[in-house]
Amino acid sequence: MALEALVRLETTGAYPKAVLNARLGASALTDADRNLARELVRGAVVWRGRIDYTLSRLLDRPLEGLPPPIRNALRIGAYQILFLEHIPAYAAVSESVRLARKHGHAGTAGLVNAVLRRVADRSADAVAEEMDPVDRLAILWSHPVWMVRRWVDRLGPQETESLCRANNRIPPVILRHNGLKGPLQTLLDRLCAEGVRVRPHPLQEGFLVVEEGWGLFRTPLFQEGWATVQDVSAGLAVCLLDPRPGETVLDLCAAPGGKTGFIAERMGDRGRVVALDRHAGRLRRLTENARRLGLRSVETAVLDASTFDAGGAFDRALVDAPCSGLGVLARRPDIRWRRGPSDLRELAQAQLQLLSRGAVSVRRGGVLVYSTCTTEPEENEGVVEAFLTAHSEFEVEPARDCVSSEVADHYVQTWSHRHDCDGAFAARLRRVR
Repeated sequence: MALEALVRLETTGAYPKAVLNARLGASALTDADRNLARELVRGAVVWRGRIDYTLSRLLDRPLEGLPPPIRNALRIGAYQILFLEHIPAYAAVSESVRLARKHGHAGTAGLVNAVLRRVADRSADAVAEEMDPVDRLAILWSHPVWMVRRWVDRLGPQETESLCRANNRIPPVILRHNGLKGPLQTLLDRLCAEGVRVRPHPLQEGFLVVEEGWGLFRTPLFQEGWATVQDVSAGLAVCLLDPRPGETVLDLCAAPGGKTGFIAERMGDRGRVVALDRHAGRLRRLTENARRLGLRSVETAVLDASTFDAGGAFDRALVDAPCSGLGVLARRPDIRWRRGPSDLRELAQAQLQLLSRGAVSVRRGGVLVYSTCTTEPEENEGVVEAFLTAHSEFEVEPARDCVSSEVADHYVQTWSHRHDCDGAFAARLRRVR
């Protein structure tokens, strides 16, 4: 199952976690085996750069020239040998050889056996001190060189290393309290009774970091809508929007709906929240979640936001634009191997178009918030500055007036290594004429 998910990532661009979960749902594996499969997929994706560096030093041919199943059987074996101390090297080698024989032939099985036995002696894993510092950081922490170089230029090498470390950690599960159901203390008491241990997130009241608790999503309190999963960085964009009861609010790129739900909750479920997305399936998930949370003010429509024109009908609008996702590499480690520098420029053009569509939807005096889950300036400040040049009827309002100054000044900017949450950006704009 792990091998299939990794091969489909490379050959079709499929999201490996989704492929694996679909297979696990129909399997009879024990919980321990399911967890191991998830660990192998995540680990082989996160550490692919470091693993490929090691394997390439041991192969007599280019790694990329091997068939995808053989290449990824090597990665799975190398990941276990290099990073999983509880799995004996001989077991990792044996299983990868079995996969290579199943998906190849005796020759590929022999190749996998020989290479992984050499990986097990650990000599090929050393990264030379005299290597270019950016290249060395990229290999050590398994990120593309172009990405690391950008961060070193902005943050310096030491902070870039901290960022890469954070991107490689398993991110925390964060819950958002649904205040419409009752007081936060009631939720805390019920979580404690279910054996779920949480702590408050320091950036925003009502967000809880889960420290321990199996089966959370099967508990009655979750099914009753007392809480939903949402990173605090996503919640900050809604706090910046600051929707009020009785208003009409637009969520322009709404699915899967975490921000939509929080908007409705902040409004006391009084008013209208119009959620648009071009994917009907994703909007169905949004509708189901709104129902679980007990929200009646949410309306949905399957529309392409890039052509939407509401003629100034909304008090507030949120444009949570599709982006490179470089702020969520801990949650989506595969993104680091999908993106390239040219993507940032292309995405910025699309983001500017979406922000402009959001602008025409907001009445005079209304608020427009632009948000992303990336840390890159082309997609963030660059888009806002280009928008303001073309739309003199809008002005920036300082984000620090709405959210914690720890993450906000003119704009909101969170970093995974600084703030114990995803990397994200948000700007608050007001239509003044």
